Amino acid sequence: MFSALAVALLAALAVALALGQRNPDPPADRTAAAQTVAPTEAAGAADAPPEALPDPLDAPAIPLPAIASAPTILAPLPPADAPLADIFDELLDRLQRGDARAGCRLYREIRRCWKYADVAGSHQRLMAMAAKGNASAAELDIAIDLLALNESMAPGGPQSAEVCAGIELERLESHYFDTVRRTAELGDALAMVEFAEGRAFLAREYARHPERLALWHRLAPEMAERALRMGTPEAAWLIAEARSGPNGLLGELLPTDRVEAEAMRRLLQIARPRNRFSPDHELSTEETEIARLRAETLYERYFKHQPQPKTMRRWRDDLTPEIEQCEPLT
Repeated sequence: MFSALAVALLAALAVALALGQRNPDPPADRTAAAQTVAPTEAAGAADAPPEALPDPLDAPAIPLPAIASAPTILAPLPPADAPLADIFDELLDRLQRGDARAGCRLYREIRRCWKYADVAGSHQRLMAMAAKGNASAAELDIAIDLLALNESMAPGGPQSAEVCAGIELERLESHYFDTVRRTAELGDALAMVEFAEGRAFLAREYARHPERLALWHRLAPEMAERALRMGTPEAAWLIAEARSGPNGLLGELLPTDRVEAEAMRRLLQIARPRNRFSPDHELSTEETEIARLRAETLYERYFKHQPQPKTMRRWRDDLTPEIEQCEPLT
């Protein structure tokens, strides 16, 4: 295990070395009852110019492709230590035929191997610097730590080097977006969050694939809401960040709504009491009460009876994909 300082140094060095390199920057309830917990409309919204983006949680639902009631393929997933290059086509075929478990496994393995290639590349660049005498002793220590990080996995899990051997980066990038999207459509809440956050773009390739960006633009708000109403804390965190301002792609898409952001933070505090919570002191007493009531209502309807994991997925490393979480999906 690395200390916080070592991890921080590692991250800073990896970012610095990556300059100039190609660097990779988850069913909504739309009943009348569900509409009663929609965010409050901003004052003067009725007078907004026609080009203003409507609040997607107040607007009519954006229809997503039909979510399969159950996969038709119930065969076990490949062994955890299977090389991705050997099982890629099998998982992709099963996903296309409606197997959410295969999609979950595939998108997590793709992201793992993308991250592995990035960290391994940083390690190789450091070692090349050392060979030329351009690396300090501290940089060499970090290079060794990077190599260990590459190969560190959950206890008993396979090493990333073995799983990712022989897989081409181009193949990962070309399939990741649609893999995450289809897995989300099949009901995987964390895939919905992954998609809505914009992490389905491994290398910000939307500049070369504007059709992907257009599809994300249409589906992302609905994906985030669906995941929220499945009792997914990662969705509440994502919406809180996006509604607080232009944070990330979703924050650029959604209009700022500090009352909604406050409601999401309060919801997380209720669902996960260990989370630190800092209230927005700039909200009025009335706005704070609206946020509190919305958080409590969402918790009672969607979170109260959902088991909550000890750690939210977004705070874990991509090299530890926790593929065992894919097995319960149906």
